[in-house]
Amino acid sequence: MGFLIATCQTYISEITSPKIRGPLLGLYTFMSTVGQIISITIIFKRVAILDISSFEVPFATQWIFSGLCMVAAIIIPESPVYLLSKSRVEAAEAAYRRLHGSNVDSHAAIRRLWATVEHEQEIARNAKSVSFFDCFKGIDMRRTRIILILNAIPQFCGIAIIANGTYYMELCGMNATESFQLAEIGIGLLMASTVISWFAISTIGRRLIIIVSPAVVGLLYMGMGIAGTFPVTGKSAWGVGVMLILVCFSYGCGLGTAFPVTATEVSSVRLRAKSSGLGFFMNAFSAWVFAFVSPYLYSPGAGNAKLGAKTGFVFMGLSFLASIIAYFVVPETKGLSFSQIDYLFENKTRAQDFLKPESLAGFAEIPDSKVDLDNEEAV
Repeated sequence: MGFLIATCQTYISEITSPKIRGPLLGLYTFMSTVGQIISITIIFKRVAILDISSFEVPFATQWIFSGLCMVAAIIIPESPVYLLSKSRVEAAEAAYRRLHGSNVDSHAAIRRLWATVEHEQEIARNAKSVSFFDCFKGIDMRRTRIILILNAIPQFCGIAIIANGTYYMELCGMNATESFQLAEIGIGLLMASTVISWFAISTIGRRLIIIVSPAVVGLLYMGMGIAGTFPVTGKSAWGVGVMLILVCFSYGCGLGTAFPVTATEVSSVRLRAKSSGLGFFMNAFSAWVFAFVSPYLYSPGAGNAKLGAKTGFVFMGLSFLASIIAYFVVPETKGLSFSQIDYLFENKTRAQDFLKPESLAGFAEIPDSKVDLDNEEAV
């Protein structure tokens, strides 16, 4: 799964144009929620049976999706960027035609793409040896820092609680059936909010919703914490459940979809695979840390805190912190080409100034590659 998540996001960013890159990268979150709604529906149907089929059916359904991944791997073309990095120009042009159709000028497109790769390799002064250490050198250090932060701050918004929402709601006084039903509603709203976010990241932009979304989530966690100060009753349990659903919706409308989009866009073409791998490592590591620590806050069998719904106050503070960090660190990449993003990072442009006209005033498109692409041996 770790290989798939990192590789698929890298692949999508390399084959799409700036206009549709945001929504297509946003499909990552949407398809994750599709998987969640399928899984929770299957488990909800089996939870009252508790025989051997309750375990066999959920596992067996996963084989279907593994099979689909294997079929997709055979059908889809290789990334032209990857092929160019291996100097396989003819193969890159053929892959580009498969992806974009035979009516496009694939030769000109490949020349422009190769020009960007050339430019980044010239800056690195080491075209043939690329390692993870390169992600922490020069201007790529700032890019890597942004990618790591973007992959960590979703956990500040309480993903560990959302992932264990049914158990958490039971601790707050809700019965098992109601908690599963509420979880299904929450995932359904998360799917809807993800679709909304596709339009938001294409019109409003990535940066603004990455800043605003955690702030809204923080306010909702405040409401959850306040509900936790009252005696545990059916009404207070439903209050906590509704707040958790609204957290899912607010997270899906903003940070949940925008963070993988921006994290993929800010990396350089040359280091995209490696920087994306580092980003998803940070995502997995931070998820593990929060999944390990969070139960000690709210679970009566795990630690001494036993905060229950008052855990909302903890994630309220963390969500506000995520919003502040995003304001100072995360740049706007909406509608920018990879060469424009390179230019802005090379000029050490502040995150708040990425889309200001004066920031791109001196920008000129990198001229087409001087390399003769018809002479593959020379490349």
